Amino acid sequence: MPAADDEKKRIYDLEKKIRLLERKLKQDTLSRILIEEANDRYQNIYKFVLKQLTEQKEELEKAKSVLNEKTIELESANLQLLFAKEKAEKSDRFKSEFLANMSHEIRTPMNAVIGYLSLLGKTDLNSQQGEYAGEIKNASDILLFLVNDILDLSKIESGKMIFEEKNFSLKKIINESSSLNIPKAEEKGLYLIINYDDAIPGILMGDPMRLKQVLNNLISNAVKFTSTGGIVIEAVYGGSAGEKEKILISVSDTGIGIKDEEKDILFEPFIQSKSNIYELTGGTGLGLTICKQIVRQMGSDIILKSEYGKGSRFCFELTLERGIDELQGAEPENGIISDGINFRKDISILVAEDNSTSMRLFDKILNILELHTDSAVNGEEAVDRCRNKEYDLIFMDNIMPLKTGFEAALEIRSSGKSRNAVIIAVTAGVLKEEKDKLHSAGMNDLISKPVNINEVKRIMSRFFPC
Repeated sequence: MPAADDEKKRIYDLEKKIRLLERKLKQDTLSRILIEEANDRYQNIYKFVLKQLTEQKEELEKAKSVLNEKTIELESANLQLLFAKEKAEKSDRFKSEFLANMSHEIRTPMNAVIGYLSLLGKTDLNSQQGEYAGEIKNASDILLFLVNDILDLSKIESGKMIFEEKNFSLKKIINESSSLNIPKAEEKGLYLIINYDDAIPGILMGDPMRLKQVLNNLISNAVKFTSTGGIVIEAVYGGSAGEKEKILISVSDTGIGIKDEEKDILFEPFIQSKSNIYELTGGTGLGLTICKQIVRQMGSDIILKSEYGKGSRFCFELTLERGIDELQGAEPENGIISDGINFRKDISILVAEDNSTSMRLFDKILNILELHTDSAVNGEEAVDRCRNKEYDLIFMDNIMPLKTGFEAALEIRSSGKSRNAVIIAVTAGVLKEEKDKLHSAGMNDLISKPVNINEVKRIMSRFFPC
């Protein structure tokens, strides 16, 4: 029996082990299945991640390629920008040089016109000749200021204008501006009326030539675009504002008027009305732009009121200080200051000027002032004369052949008997850069063409007083 029990126990234990092995085998099979499933999932995840990484790598490569292209484009753009900047700077230099040269070429004949008109005023003229000479002088002055504004584009674009402060008669300015346009108005059969408020102070402080420029432009435009009826210029006293006086000035016409859609752009540079009459009359389109800038610099603005087909009214308000009762410091009719200014006559003077007409005018002006001069027709001759003779005063044109006035002044300052002379630049230029260049060349002062006898007297009294 014990042997049978042992056998049973051994079988039982064996069966138990078999069951355990079967259970373990099932577990191992399940584990293997789970592992295989996990491996499949891992492979799928791996493939997905690999695909994602591959796609991201491709996108990164594409982005890198695009970035490289953009970098190349940026470098190319920067290079083009640099070239454009250099080109713009070069163009600006060329423009400045062109403006300076054109200013010189235009203002040189203007120098002769205005200078000889001043000398003509000293001669014996009958009343009619004097009147004609005066009208030509007024027109020449206006033309000169228009030339200055048109040539000095940098000044127009920046809005930087130099204004004088001097005594003037507003009534005289309005009369002169009107008289310039009377012939054209009469030719068209138009009336031109001035309504001037006598309550306006007789003398005011400001820039009469800038004001005359504005008035002349507004009046000439009114005449140009009016075919029937006429023009009315009004100056109305607006009372005192502290130490200043208010004056409302307006120019009205019965002309074609201006369309509403064109009013906002009328004061833009190079813009004109699209009306046919504007096309027929022509013009640069700069006049009203310049006028608006001038009036703004005077602390006001031009207001336009217009009805198409019925006329226009341009008005602005001036706020100016009252001037002295007498016209002290203003130029008399013959163009020469009778102010008792004295200066030395015993000085040696050289005039360097390549334009024969300007040279003759300079000689006449200096002869009137009882001054005697030597002359040089170019910069090289001026240097040679100054090397061998001691001059007290040299008037030096800035643009001359062989050597410019700048170059000649630098050489004169470096050596020779006239290295300590007073050198006055005679310039037709209106650019600040040119004026800076004149001073850097060692010149003491400058006078602008057209040469004015009063400016010569100013130079003489400043550097060679009695």
